[in-house]
Amino acid sequence: NRGGGPCRETQVDAFRAYLDKRCPKRPLKEGELLDGMSQRPYIPLSVDWRYGLSPEEIRAFGEKHGAGKGSRKKRNPLLSQAGVFGCLQTSRNCSLAAFEGWEALEALKRMDPARPFSLTCSFGPPHPPYVAPDPYFSMYEPQRIKTPVSIHADESNSPHPPRKAVGPMGTNGRDPHKVREARAVYYAMITQVDEWVGKLLDTLEEKGVRDNTLVVFTSDHGDMMGDHGRFGKGNMFEGSVHIPLIMSLPGVIPAGRRIKTPVSHIDIAPTILDYLAMPTPKTDGRSLRPLINGERDDLDFAVSFWGNTRIGGPFMICDGEWKLIVYAPEKKSDKVPVNALYNLKNDPHEMNNLIGNNPKRKHYLPEAMRLKKRLETWMARRHDPYLRHLQATSLG
Repeated sequence: NRGGGPCRETQVDAFRAYLDKRCPKRPLKEGELLDGMSQRPYIPLSVDWRYGLSPEEIRAFGEKHGAGKGSRKKRNPLLSQAGVFGCLQTSRNCSLAAFEGWEALEALKRMDPARPFSLTCSFGPPHPPYVAPDPYFSMYEPQRIKTPVSIHADESNSPHPPRKAVGPMGTNGRDPHKVREARAVYYAMITQVDEWVGKLLDTLEEKGVRDNTLVVFTSDHGDMMGDHGRFGKGNMFEGSVHIPLIMSLPGVIPAGRRIKTPVSHIDIAPTILDYLAMPTPKTDGRSLRPLINGERDDLDFAVSFWGNTRIGGPFMICDGEWKLIVYAPEKKSDKVPVNALYNLKNDPHEMNNLIGNNPKRKHYLPEAMRLKKRLETWMARRHDPYLRHLQATSLG
């Protein structure tokens, strides 16, 4: 605690304490780097931002690109956890996923099956730093993983212009080999999380409460992993915004039923309360129970927002087939990227923006305007302060 006031253990502190009991720190060996999150060694892949660089070269890079200069000291960009990719040199139970899964499992074991309970397990992986221990790391061979179709997509008419970056941060996303490496370790992290989810479900069975427990599995965002030559999130492409939502309640939610209608995070809380027969406070979301039961829902689209509020987002509305990405700047003088319309049925990789700088955009403007109107209606019902900016935005 740097402020001198009350403090409590952070998740990172607890994670490191967990590791200290199971895999003590040791000096780095040749070819290893230090993972800043776990403070444990890992062997980097070639996609790693520090791969092949000496400590002196890493330090020199930071000095060249602003680290430690001026009154606002910036961290060396090469030390960012976003650039860490490799094999964690620990046992299988000495990873962030194992720590978070273990904590949730211990909490579940302490719960009295005769009383109602609620448990949230927030797994960090798959997320930077992209490291996984064996046996998970070795489960996926990079050369057997497909390269994203859009890895070399032309971004000249993209609603998300390529980020300006220096060094490996700006080039790795378009290198097929490095993208396959990144995806391999990403899959490894997912596999370990999947294993711990299985342990939690098995424990529900052992405690005899699986049949009357609502289980919800979702994620806060995706990761581009080479789609459009990018890593990370921060955009409205499918790799970033299209996430899983799995719900299970034996005997109530039909097993195997798949809902194609796009829904949103804001619908999860009302849905849970509905299944628990509890009152739902006023909210921007709605219960998904009617959809799950096969009933028709008037709201057949999802909305999302991300980015710079000054340039107005962008905002996104998607009905499953069509997706509109639109900026609603506060001032007309603000320079913003192009707006975009994609037909996900014909163009699932979002490589053909039908409006923006497309010479045939007039043909598709009616569809874009239809979605924009639906977005405006949705915002008006929620008294969104950006509605007036969106209404003043032209798609033509």
